[in-house]
Amino acid sequence: MTKKKRYSSLSQTIITRFCLFILFLSLAYSFLQFMFLYTVEDAFIQRGIEAEANYLVAQKRVTGSWVEPRFNHIKLHVGIDKFPEEVKSLLLEEPNRIEFFGNNDNHYHLYKIPNYADHYLLAEVSKELLIRPIRPYLLWFLSIFTLLVSALAVWLGWKMSRKLIAPLTHLAELVHQTKPDHLPNEFAKDYPNNEIGKLADTLEESMTQIRAFVDREQHFTRDASHELRTPIAIVKNAAELLSRESALPPTSKEQVERILQASNNMQQTIESLLSLARESSDKHKDTLCLLPLVEKCVINHHHLLEGKSVEVDIDIEADTQMTVNVGAIEILLANLVSNAFHYTQQGVIKITGKTNQITVSDSGPGIDENISEKVLDAMVKGKNSQGFGIGLSVVKRLCEHHSIALSIKSDANGTIVTLTC
Repeated sequence: MTKKKRYSSLSQTIITRFCLFILFLSLAYSFLQFMFLYTVEDAFIQRGIEAEANYLVAQKRVTGSWVEPRFNHIKLHVGIDKFPEEVKSLLLEEPNRIEFFGNNDNHYHLYKIPNYADHYLLAEVSKELLIRPIRPYLLWFLSIFTLLVSALAVWLGWKMSRKLIAPLTHLAELVHQTKPDHLPNEFAKDYPNNEIGKLADTLEESMTQIRAFVDREQHFTRDASHELRTPIAIVKNAAELLSRESALPPTSKEQVERILQASNNMQQTIESLLSLARESSDKHKDTLCLLPLVEKCVINHHHLLEGKSVEVDIDIEADTQMTVNVGAIEILLANLVSNAFHYTQQGVIKITGKTNQITVSDSGPGIDENISEKVLDAMVKGKNSQGFGIGLSVVKRLCEHHSIALSIKSDANGTIVTLTC
């Protein structure tokens, strides 16, 4: 049986991804805010140093000499020899750098005075910084802001997803609960005029076509099968009477046996088709003893072993039981036993059973390699088959419908088929 696929909630997926996206945006926004504040602060500091440089240049032009900067944290340097060591070493590595982080939380800004070679203003601005002292509080604020926005996103995502996904969830539940014999109709009008409504329209149209197809198939199968049962019974009875005629020539007797075999195959095929026509409404299961059912099946098909050196070994305890649909297991056993009897020319056919399991194994030639992978498909049969190629296809469909596990193993030494409820 096919393993059932596990599904995740689309609503939960939308909420999760929406919240992750909002969280990412909140973190990115907080980071950009942080960077913006530092950038604005640096710009103001650098602009203040530039204004001081302009003042010093203006005084130089008036007095002819350099005056001391008006602010204690700003120093005028000619050359870099007297720079703090941490500033000098970094400046030698990065000549265009203007911001430096020194020891003891010192923070420097450097400005090179235009048109005056080797004249610099170096400002130690650690006491002028506005962001650094409030950085812990700012981080707390941005963290709380991010959490609040994320919580709001969870709530909004939950509300929005429930509203948007509700029609799709309802449609999925409708389809999930749909039974093959009770397909819903005229349900698309209950869904919004969007992609979900379009999907509902498509599903409704498909279900209408499926319903019509199933009805046609069931009616045809049932009617055709019923119409064929009477003439097949007549042919079979006539062939059985002819086969008992002692004066019948050997050649004619052989032909009668072929007619009888073909009528038996046709009768079994018709019963199988009728069971498939009824399967949609008949899923009732009973607990029954397996041995009498198998013995009856063997007796019904014993004629297939006439003239063969084949031993039938039934290994089933008298109290072995199986919980299954009676009609389905009769059809399944009839197909499997008749196949084993037909294809085995000599050796042993063994039928074993235990609670809710039965195995039919034979010593026949096995399934042809060229059809082994598709032997359960309709109209597929081996070169020695005298049937219509639908026996194992019927077996497969009945097993699927009644939740019976089907296992087929075949090689040159024979075939083993196991049914497990």
